[in-house]
Amino acid sequence: MRLFFALPLPPALATALAAHAASLAGEYGGRPVPAVNLHLTLLFLGDLAATDLPALLAAASQAAQAWPRLDLQFGPLAVWPHQRLLWAGLQPAVPKLAEFSAMLRSTVERAGFSVPEAGRPFVPHLTLVRKLTRLPEFLPPLQLPAWGATRFELLQSTRTASGAIYRPLGAWPAP
Repeated sequence: MRLFFALPLPPALATALAAHAASLAGEYGGRPVPAVNLHLTLLFLGDLAATDLPALLAAASQAAQAWPRLDLQFGPLAVWPHQRLLWAGLQPAVPKLAEFSAMLRSTVERAGFSVPEAGRPFVPHLTLVRKLTRLPEFLPPLQLPAWGATRFELLQSTRTASGAIYRPLGAWPAP
């Protein structure tokens, strides 16, 4: 099972971002991420055995006790040229989100799981377009309302010929 923890978006915000992603893909090529797949990744876990799921869910439940309700605002758009990804970042930076991601990683590691991205800094981002064919020189910031991140989820990613399908395996609301 390919797993990761993420923040789901409110449906109206996901729809608006998906429309913006489609517009950007029209301008720069690539594959826009559909509304149903838009999320902000907290922690990527990679491939785990189904038998690991109960221990992982228990670790997430422990971490959820420290989950703060956060108000987030997407702002700058950016590109990772080596991955050909166009993504949206948060504006302003949200230290509590980075702290929670680090605490979630520590809790998962203490439960016996290795985290593939353990050495990388946390960069909160929302992928909008994959496989860009042209790299933009300038991207204006997004003009969208702030949103309340009231829960996080454990998602399973299944790759298909038409793209990934995400299925929630657990959700933890803010206490």
